[in-house]
Amino acid sequence: MQVIDIMTSPARTAHPSTPVVAALRMLADHRLSSLPVVNDDGAVVGIVSERDLLNRAIDAPSAAHRWGGARRGDLPAEVREVMTPDPHTVRPDADVAHVAHVFSMMSWKAIPVVRDGRLVGVISRSDIVRALSRDDGAMCTDLERLCSTAGHAGWRVRVSGGVAEVAGPRDAQERAEATRLARSVVGVRRVDVVPVDADPSREAPAH
Repeated sequence: MQVIDIMTSPARTAHPSTPVVAALRMLADHRLSSLPVVNDDGAVVGIVSERDLLNRAIDAPSAAHRWGGARRGDLPAEVREVMTPDPHTVRPDADVAHVAHVFSMMSWKAIPVVRDGRLVGVISRSDIVRALSRDDGAMCTDLERLCSTAGHAGWRVRVSGGVAEVAGPRDAQERAEATRLARSVVGVRRVDVVPVDADPSREAPAH
């Protein structure tokens, strides 16, 4: 499963000159956790998140108390003042398993997806969770269709708990193809290729 299979595209974005108030409204109206920030050429130059805005777009209570009231003139006005520059990005053909690992290690909730330096989408934690929650039957149907289209209608396919099992490939090349096909199905978390001789569904030879 690749990022392009589950990413959100097109993605809502901000420009460095976007007013902070407009960015806040966009996050709230569309229930987003962050916005990629792109320049006039469509290149990602930053990302602005809920955390960025909470940390920097309002006065801290202690500061307001120290000055005897809210300070004036020093609140950031544009996204360029609160965004995180040069964010981590991924390619559309990146493996979702890799992105899931990145999310597990970092506090990020979304990552911009970039091709040739330009934004093509966004992948979020929720995108991955939705993909992994797909019904086994739907994944099995998808995989059977892929195998049939690739000329392997005789392969037997089963999906249980997101684990795809393909029985029938006869050599290393076919096993690699079966793995590739199964991993391209949205929601598949692991692939097991069963050797022909170990396939319990095969009928015993007549004596």
